[in-house]
Amino acid sequence: MVRAAINLGTYLEQPQAVPPIAMMTWDPLIAEKSQSYATSVTHWDDGHSSDAYRNYTSTYHTGDHGENMAIGTGSYADPDEFVGASWAASEAVGCTGSSCGGHYTQIVWDDSIAVGCGSKDNVPFESNEVTYYGTLSVCQYGAAGNYGGEPYSF
Repeated sequence: MVRAAINLGTYLEQPQAVPPIAMMTWDPLIAEKSQSYATSVTHWDDGHSSDAYRNYTSTYHTGDHGENMAIGTGSYADPDEFVGASWAASEAVGCTGSSCGGHYTQIVWDDSIAVGCGSKDNVPFESNEVTYYGTLSVCQYGAAGNYGGEPYSF
């Protein structure tokens, strides 16, 4: 959805991608790797998987894979939302050139053509010194991207 709108030049304030960005493909091998990492997490503070863990061969890519993570309740931690509109939208507004970063640039990264996600329920995290339990979502992307100011060609 995000990539299709960028290709049409209708996504928020973002320039049209020229040439168009390829649509992402679901990769079950990336999903398996993402799920394996999500399952291993015992607390949100565990953070991202290591660079070495994300260097592997998936269906469409060999080498470094990017990773986005979220934790929360409801739609915030839903992988469909994670890769889709809500996360990208919150970071795309006002994103111009070198101000871009985070989840949005990984989602629209030109060379990222495949994605797979995993999740784990009841993972503890803190907010305002209170412990909550939420759903952890982990999505990995082949190829890795997410360098500020370079999301795609326009």
